[in-house]
Amino acid sequence: MAAPPTRTVLLATAAVAALAVAWALRTVGVRDSYARARGGWDIVPIAAAAADLDAGTILTAAMIEPKSLPGKFVTPNVLGPASVGEVIGERALIPIKKGDPLYRSALGRIEAGAGSDAGPR
Repeated sequence: MAAPPTRTVLLATAAVAALAVAWALRTVGVRDSYARARGGWDIVPIAAAAADLDAGTILTAAMIEPKSLPGKFVTPNVLGPASVGEVIGERALIPIKKGDPLYRSALGRIEAGAGSDAGPR
């Protein structure tokens, strides 16, 4: 007949089990922390000015170039590549520096005939 486990063996087994649980919880916590820290840093394509644009400049396709930014800095106001065609022919309402993202609020439509500014969309 086998002798029952001694108190020391039971305590050692419990200690090893507790350490394994603590290690597992720490590992999961580190992964969650990493995921939270990494959130929003994925690169997103945007449209940017290909050259310095003065206020009043009418946009052409040659004045727009693709760039990338971390997603946490891209708001709905920033133009994406799919929106470039919508702003060709609009004018810059403010000066825009080369490489700066194009914001919908910085662009305005030109009314036919009057030359007046309809303001940002």
